[in-house]
Order: sequence, then C-alpha cells, then structure tokens
Amino acid sequence: MGVAKTRPSEKRPLKQTAKLTGAAVLVLREMKKSAMDHIHPSRCPLNVAGPFYTLGTCMACEAPEAEAPDLLAPLTDDNLITHFVKQPATPEEIERACKAIQVCCVTDLRYGGTDLAIVKRLGNGPLVCDYTIQDGHLVLSDQAVRGDMPKKPVVSARLLAWYTSVVLVIDTLLLLFVSVAPGAENRFLTLQVVFAASAFVIALLGVVLAWLPRAHWCNRSSTMRGVLSVAAVVASILLALSVG
Repeated sequence: MGVAKTRPSEKRPLKQTAKLTGAAVLVLREMKKSAMDHIHPSRCPLNVAGPFYTLGTCMACEAPEAEAPDLLAPLTDDNLITHFVKQPATPEEIERACKAIQVCCVTDLRYGGTDLAIVKRLGNGPLVCDYTIQDGHLVLSDQAVRGDMPKKPVVSARLLAWYTSVVLVIDTLLLLFVSVAPGAENRFLTLQVVFAASAFVIALLGVVLAWLPRAHWCNRSSTMRGVLSVAAVVASILLALSVG
C-alpha cells in the first residue's frame, strides 16, 4: 500500500508560517493605526500623508527645519511654508520630528497619530497633539475637531510702521512751526530731532516690511505688531497734544 506524498506547499515550515502570520498582523496593525490618524480640518495640503503635519502658519524662522532638515521642506524664495515632505520612520527621525514640533513658537507643527509614546513625548497636550491620553485612553481633542487657527491680524505690521512714521513727521513739522513762531523758545529743538529721527527709523522699517514677503515672520510677528502699535498710539497722543 503506497504512502500518499505530501505536496511541497504542505511542507511549509512552522517558522515560515509564523513569520507570515506575524507580518500580516503588522500590516493590519499599521492599517488600523493609519485609519485612526486624525485629519485636522486646517491641515496644510502641502504635507505628505502621515501623522506628522503642519497647519501652514509657521513664521518661516527656520527653527523647525534646523531640527529636522530631512523631514521638512527647505525654506526658499519659492517656498515659505513649513511642511513635512517625509514622515519619520526610525526612532531617530521621530525624535527629530518631535524636537521640530517643540521648537515651533506658534504651535504650527502637530502630531495626529495614536502612538502613546509619541503623545507622551510631546507632553500629552492638545496644542500639538490631536489625541491626548485621558484615564489611559486616547481622546480626540476639541482643538483638533474644530481646527482652530490663529486669527489673522487686523492691522499689518507694515501699515502700522507707515502710519507711525507719518504721524511723527506731522509732529515734527508742528514743533518746527511752533519753534519758529515769534517769541518761541528753542526748547523744542531736541524734540524735533527725536521725532524726526524716530520717523526716519520707523519709515525705514516700513520699507523693509513692505519689501519682505507677507509670509515672512517679521510681517506675522505679534511682537512686532505690538511694538509698532504702542509707537502708533504714542505718536497719535503727541499729535493730539500738539494740535491742542
């Protein structure tokens, strides 16, 4: 009585079967993980697909690019928008991506994945993570759902600079008129010089801001707008006092 021969495919080693099963599990796990990655409503479309992304509101200061030059697009005259061109794959790349997120001063870089270790590494905060860990579970943050974006400034820095310089020029001319009036003393000479010099400096700043692209960090800096706003208010008060 002959013994039935076993086909080669039926002699597949146990180790090979386990290896294929393990690979299938990894593929399914990655598919599930990718499916859970949140797509932020304000995600910049320039980003490559994946959990690490930007909102497109970075100030082009190059700080994130310095931390992860292999993951983020280089900033050039043709590109002033920070965005991911490659998703991190190795632990070293993930660490560089996390550092790039942390050095961004306007929280433009974010992580929309569900890796608990990465969420913890980034501080488990909704400012940079779409998911946060609460009571041991991942919860989608309200910020990620609403897609809150920084509000655009009502008045640009360049407009503030031009306004302030014009007002200071008017202040200088009014002081000049007062100083040459009959009986007027020369005590206004110092103020004239200060106002004229300030007007020149701020006007020069306005020229620089007008020359720079609107996306440049100088034109988008809240600190710059704050300083120029104070200068505009002071100049306006001086003008009101001079006229009065």
